[in-house]
Amino acid sequence: MVSSRDPRPESEKQQLLSKILRASVSEKLEDLLGDVPELNQEEDNNDVIQDLSEYVTLLVSNGRTKNQAKILLGAISW
Repeated sequence: MVSSRDPRPESEKQQLLSKILRASVSEKLEDLLGDVPELNQEEDNNDVIQDLSEYVTLLVSNGRTKNQAKILLGAISW
């Protein structure tokens, strides 16, 4: 088996993986949340999705399990 190693430094790879994860989480949140009725402007809705995406990415990047993330996200009141 041929191993293709990415020549980029580890920190650069981590940043790239974080961007990919954040984009995936953001897309899924947009599908799940749609327009949050409590928010009046589309910009506010986008800000909420962006903030939640960042938070979920940080939880996962710091080794939280799915159940731990659910509990922590459950603390957010709509």
